[in-house]
Amino acid sequence: APTNLNQDFGYRGTGSIGDTVFFDANGNGIQDGGEPGIPGVVVTLTGDFDNDTVLESFTTTTGAGGAYLFNNLPAVTWTVSVATPTGT
Repeated sequence: APTNLNQDFGYRGTGSIGDTVFFDANGNGIQDGGEPGIPGVVVTLTGDFDNDTVLESFTTTTGAGGAYLFNNLPAVTWTVSVATPTGT
């Protein structure tokens, strides 16, 4: 059978990871009323995206209400880390 090395196929996952970075005034781990989201915080997502044992990292910055979202992720193990917000 002939070999054709000129065909590329892209892979795009269907998972997503996201939530809100907020000031937890009472320390209960839940965003209660009066605990605002924190905008401008860098959030990093790290994982082995393409299963080659090399960890890839993606970053985003929280929006006006403290929300962040990473889309189109494959089903691998991910780690989310949040930079310490300025002024805290």
